[in-house]
Amino acid sequence: MTEALDALDAVSARLATVVASLSEEQLLAPAYPSDWTIAHVLSHLGSGAVIMQQHFEDASGGAESSPDFAQSVWDEWNAKAPRQQADDVVGAIHRLNETLRALSREGRELFRLSMGPFTIDFNGFVGMRLNEATMHLWDVEVMLDPGATLTTEAVPFVVDNLDMVVRFSAKGSGDEHIVHIRTSDPHRDVAIMIGGDDVTIGASTSAHEPDLKMPAESLARLIFGRLDASHTSAVSGSGDLEELRRTFPGL
Repeated sequence: MTEALDALDAVSARLATVVASLSEEQLLAPAYPSDWTIAHVLSHLGSGAVIMQQHFEDASGGAESSPDFAQSVWDEWNAKAPRQQADDVVGAIHRLNETLRALSREGRELFRLSMGPFTIDFNGFVGMRLNEATMHLWDVEVMLDPGATLTTEAVPFVVDNLDMVVRFSAKGSGDEHIVHIRTSDPHRDVAIMIGGDDVTIGASTSAHEPDLKMPAESLARLIFGRLDASHTSAVSGSGDLEELRRTFPGL
């Protein structure tokens, strides 16, 4: 898990560099989710870091988080000016990362956080935060550079941590079938099982000829609804990419 924490630090460092370069005009420009500005995305990342840190500390201490805490944090961050949202996100993320690293090995083994029907262990918690930080950093970067890709250090962890995301991001098509995808950087053989009402993702094998080949970071963006035609490259094969875009409309 040290490697995943290193990847989270890499994403955070890259975010800090991007934030330092943003002008007031850029902060008010649309982010990839076009109903949000770049400042809104940064506020979401910052408030999310504060909320997750509190949940993490409460769970580590065997306590339950106040049900009103999240709303109070959102209200506080929503009231900030765009420049302050951008400046404050860096510190909030750094504090969360340091808190995660500070937990002892025994604490990591014992850590459990209940989230609705799910119980998340330490690795799952780090993976959840890494997914969110990586994708929202891209939401900002791609508006500054249309060729932006996900942070390299994070991609192996994100692409191996997509099963829970699929449960929330996918829409069944009514036509049950399997799409086999082979990725590069890193290499993975993945099977997406599309059902009438649900969609799941799992490992495929090299025995299956892939329907599509693509970089692993593209697969991750596909699952999060961020692989539109204007931001797709190096995808090949006879599979129906448009069907997959409809299956994963985004989070």
